[in-house]
Amino acid sequence: YIGDDDNGALYDYALITVKEDLSEYACFDLGVPLNSIKDNNAVVTVTGFPLEVGKGENKKIVNTDELHMMYSGKGIVSNINDKQIYYKADTSGGNSGGPVYITELIPGHRTYNTVVAVHAYGGNSENSGTCMTTDLINFYSTNNKHIKW
Repeated sequence: YIGDDDNGALYDYALITVKEDLSEYACFDLGVPLNSIKDNNAVVTVTGFPLEVGKGENKKIVNTDELHMMYSGKGIVSNINDKQIYYKADTSGGNSGGPVYITELIPGHRTYNTVVAVHAYGGNSENSGTCMTTDLINFYSTNNKHIKW
């Protein structure tokens, strides 16, 4: 937890290391979101383990102490500032801390996922995440012996 604002955590990050290599599941790059992301109607994906999915009568609990299912919600970026990115993706409690990323497909190559924020607030029509910064990327890439680039 670094910093504070009127809504709680302004820079709410954590680095968790695991012993096993998870790269066969998916690889994610880190990137700083540009202000133009809003003007380009960029779509972001939020992936995590929410308590529930769906709306109204279709709402169902999908994660409990015994059951763990990963879900992804997609939505258009609606606003951005130096600290937060706002998007209209389907999220609920349990998504916090998950990656907010942009997916790009380069024909003839592969799919690239670039994390631009960490999901912080959701369950509403507009959700938000704490933006990646150059300082944070520098910490991950050069000051951390647990991450191989």
